[in-house]
Amino acid sequence: MFSHATRKHKRVRGARLTSVKGRKGWYIAWYEPRADIRVAPYKADPQHGLRLTDTPRGVMVAVDPPREHALTRYIGRGDLIIFAGSVRVGTVAQFDKAMHAYAGERIGLRVNRGGKEGCVRRVKKAGINRDEAEGEFAKWLVQRKRTDDGLPEIVERADLTFAQLVEETVAWANTAQSGYSPGWARSVGYRLRLIEQIYGPYLLKEINASMLGKWADERATQCAPATLANYIKSLRAAFRLAIARAYISSDPSAGLKIAAPRAARPRYLLPDQIALLLDCARQIDAERLCANTGAAKVKERAARKWYNADGTFDAARIRFLLLSGLRRSQMTSLTWSQYDRERGCIVLESRPDHTEKSKRVNIVPLPREARAIIDAQPVGAPYIFPNLRGARDVYIGFRIIRLAALVQQRGGWHFYLHLLRHTALTALLRHTHDIAAVQRYAGHSDVKTTARYAWVLDDELKAMTDDFNPMAPGGASGIDKH
Repeated sequence: MFSHATRKHKRVRGARLTSVKGRKGWYIAWYEPRADIRVAPYKADPQHGLRLTDTPRGVMVAVDPPREHALTRYIGRGDLIIFAGSVRVGTVAQFDKAMHAYAGERIGLRVNRGGKEGCVRRVKKAGINRDEAEGEFAKWLVQRKRTDDGLPEIVERADLTFAQLVEETVAWANTAQSGYSPGWARSVGYRLRLIEQIYGPYLLKEINASMLGKWADERATQCAPATLANYIKSLRAAFRLAIARAYISSDPSAGLKIAAPRAARPRYLLPDQIALLLDCARQIDAERLCANTGAAKVKERAARKWYNADGTFDAARIRFLLLSGLRRSQMTSLTWSQYDRERGCIVLESRPDHTEKSKRVNIVPLPREARAIIDAQPVGAPYIFPNLRGARDVYIGFRIIRLAALVQQRGGWHFYLHLLRHTALTALLRHTHDIAAVQRYAGHSDVKTTARYAWVLDDELKAMTDDFNPMAPGGASGIDKH
């Protein structure tokens, strides 16, 4: 009994694309109940004037109601009356009794139109080719779900262009409703603006999966897979918003594939590169203090109180990132309340402003030199490493552009701020040889992320195995057997 009911339910609710013998193209096929159950409003009257008859399946309307009857629009010959109000009626006598009980009240008559049971197969043409049919099928499923949920059908806007959708998406991404961090919202807006240069004038109904597939194939030859993945994610955010606002019924970017990220080896800095980097940072700090004249010099003198005790600004921040292995956002949002001077550690936890990537509390012990840098920082701002105005240093990236240009000029290699975290975690793994400990220190939720740094131990492993010989006395266990 259970398996039969399950199969019947699947036949009623199921839908698929299929071909129909003798017809061209693809069709949507689905099953629906043959009976059309409706509720007819009616003011109960014992003298209802309906000609009814008893049947094994209930009360059937034998003759169409008169033209002036209140139920003319709702019932006809062959229909079954199942309920009168909350009373189930199986005979004409029960129906008359219900009419007397509800006399003068507004009730609903539940009517089985046609009086037939079972299912009927329906088909609807979806398109000539498979791609077109799949798009129509996706729209049909969305419309069907909205109907089941009691929502109005989607009426596609014929005049909405992709450029207008980009404007709405950028505005939505910067609201709290989107749940995006400020950095990701800016990233989505930047990428959508670039895509807008190609598809801006197009109407949304003109953009299809084939068009976006060609764009993705061309873009894949111009950028890294991770960059292409971010472009696709931005596109999907825009089309999901369009679906939510009932502009379109299906996402044309749903078929674009996002390549799995490659487990690339993290770069790290060598000692001579670290020395060059710190020298360049000190040079820029000194130039910032000495080069300004006039009003700019007065303004710089007012900001000098936020420099480190040794006269450095960005150089102190770079040294701290090298020693602690923190991310840029973690350092710039670090407050004095997070620093435990007695235990020599800082407490990182999730924040509403998305400045902390991890979703759990992470206690990070700091080396002595990192604690010395914090102790040398000026006090007076809520942040340990504020900007020149005492606020959060959100524009450190712009100053790093100048530093990276100087490093490129003097050293001939490219520098970016996250390289400091890679360097710190690589050095920590070499020092401890413990991936689990480094994972906890870095705040990685998955040990696979930390394992990307394990390749630096290959040379040490090779040196350890050079003299390894399990056949020698004590070679395998270190214990001679007598």
